Amino acid sequence: MAPTPEGGVSLAPAATEVSFGIMHVEAREGEPFDQLLRRFKTGIDKAGILREYKRKQRFKSAGELRREKAKAAARRRTKRPRARAETRR
Repeated sequence: MAPTPEGGVSLAPAATEVSFGIMHVEAREGEPFDQLLRRFKTGIDKAGILREYKRKQRFKSAGELRREKAKAAARRRTKRPRARAETRR
């Protein structure tokens, strides 16, 4: 049973579709809710919606962003030679 906007109760199935902002999933014929929810969560993960939301929760100054970018570049530089050495063996 699902509540209606008028305050009553609908006898229609409660979850035939799930949506969150730009992510939208509709139930397939005879699909259980667990499977629908799993498809929704997978879509959210692939789209990176939660990652983006968490990243934007806290304001970061321009200097902070620059430092993070430099750290990431340094990590990539240290990883790159190792990856090349492993492929040469």
